[in-house]
Amino acid sequence: STYRNGTYMDLSGTSMAAPHVAAACALVKTKWPTALAEQVRERVRVTCDNIDALNPGYGGLLGYGRINAAQALTKVTPALRILEVAVDTPDGDAIIEPGETVAVHVTVINWLDPATNLQFALGENSSYATVPVNSDALASLGTLEEAVLDFSVRFTAAAPVDHLATCTLNITSGSPAYTDPDRCD
Repeated sequence: STYRNGTYMDLSGTSMAAPHVAAACALVKTKWPTALAEQVRERVRVTCDNIDALNPGYGGLLGYGRINAAQALTKVTPALRILEVAVDTPDGDAIIEPGETVAVHVTVINWLDPATNLQFALGENSSYATVPVNSDALASLGTLEEAVLDFSVRFTAAAPVDHLATCTLNITSGSPAYTDPDRCD
């Protein structure tokens, strides 16, 4: 990159990546001028090249990967993301207590291209929780369509107060082929 006093320097990090991402977003917006900001963002995100294997020890820690402008402009892909997570407790007090099994309602949206044969699997990272109802499916979800998915999470009687259970919603589509995780805390 350019540097002080008319020199150049080999730099890295988000300051060097941001101009490339902005350029990819501009290309996407030029091709789809009516696209919402979320659609532009998602098109760039889901068409990135995964670089986890190139960075041992940093898997899943370096964002979504390396932008791929050609794919962003040509690939047909859905982009499903969580919009909202709502929890119903058995006693109706909206407080998740040790020993309870709660209903979890996850609202998802498809920002991009229509998808069919969608599968959703909810996983969790807590030794104090299990997911007895951990999957849901949809026949299809069109562009900008939303759907509510229903799961349940059981907390053990030994779960500490204020324990944070992080869940991951793994999303796959049969057509076009698509996989994508999203977190719901």
